[in-house]
Amino acid sequence: MKEIRRLRKQANEFRDMAHKYKRNFGKAEREQRKALFAEARKIMQSIEKTEQYIVSDILDKTQVVTATPVGAQHYTVRHLQYDTVVIDEAGQALEPACWIAALKGKKVILAGDHCQLPPTIKSNEAARNGLAETLLEKIAERHPSSVVMLEEQYRMHNAIMGYASNTFTTAA
Repeated sequence: MKEIRRLRKQANEFRDMAHKYKRNFGKAEREQRKALFAEARKIMQSIEKTEQYIVSDILDKTQVVTATPVGAQHYTVRHLQYDTVVIDEAGQALEPACWIAALKGKKVILAGDHCQLPPTIKSNEAARNGLAETLLEKIAERHPSSVVMLEEQYRMHNAIMGYASNTFTTAA
C-alpha cells in the first residue's frame, strides 16, 4: 500500500506537470505534455493491476465474505461463487436484491422474520407491482415446512433486557 501511495503521488505529479503547459506551445512541449500524460496513465494502470492482485489474494484466502445483497455484485466480488449464501434480515430485503446474492451460492439461507418489519418501498406503484412481498414471504407461504422459527431470542442479556423494560415501562 505504501508503494501504491507513492505511485499515485508520482502519477499526480506527472499530470500536474502536463497541465502546466500553456495553450500556445510548440511541438516539443506538446510531445513532452503527451509523454507526461502517457506516463501518468501507465502508472495508474500499474496501480490498478496491483490493487486487483491484492484484492484477489485476500479474497482467495478468505473463508467468509460479507456484503449487502446488492454489494455482492461489486466488481471486486462479482466473479465469486459460494458454497453457502446467508441473507440476513431477509424479511426486510427486496426480492430483486436477494436474487443478486442468492444466485452466487450453491445453498441459500434466508434468515429473518417475515412477520416483523416489511421492506421499505418508496414507490406505491412498485409496491402494487409486487415489491412489497419479499422472497422470504413467498417461500414461507409456498413451502411452510421449510420455515424454522426461533423459540428463544438471543438478542440481549436478561439483566439488560429487564432494565430497559422496567425503566421504560415505569417511565410512561
